[in-house]
Amino acid sequence: MLKEADLRETNLNDMSLSYAFFIRCDFENSTLEAAHFNGAKMGSCSFNNCKMKDAFFIGADLSHASLINADLRGANFNKAFLIGADLRGASLRGANLVDCNLDGAQLAGADLRGARLEGAYFGAADLSGANFDDPFK
Repeated sequence: MLKEADLRETNLNDMSLSYAFFIRCDFENSTLEAAHFNGAKMGSCSFNNCKMKDAFFIGADLSHASLINADLRGANFNKAFLIGADLRGASLRGANLVDCNLDGAQLAGADLRGARLEGAYFGAADLSGANFDDPFK
C-alpha cells in the first residue's frame, strides 16, 4: 500500500500494478501508457494531465480520483468504479467503459467519441459539453 506518495512525472509505461493499493497518491503529469491496474484501489489519487493511453483498469476502483485532462484513449475501464471521479476535459476516445460505474462523475468537456458505453451507469454525472458520437451518422 502506498499512501500520499509523490509519483509526479513518473514513467510507468507497460508496468503491471494490478491489485495495488494507492491512497491519495499524486501521479500528475506521469506516463502510464499500456500499464495494468486491474483490480487496483486508487481512490482519491490525482492523475491530472497523465498519458494513460491503452491502460487497463478492469475492475479497478478510482472513486473520487482526479483525471482532469488525462489522455485515456483506448483505456479499458470494464467494470471499474469511477464514482465521483473528475474527468473534465479527459480524452476517452475508444475507451471501454462497459459496465463502469460513473455515478456523480464530472465529465464536462470529456471526449467520449468511439467509447464503448454498454451498461455504463452515469447517474448524477455531469456530461455538459461532453463529446459523443453522432447517433445519426
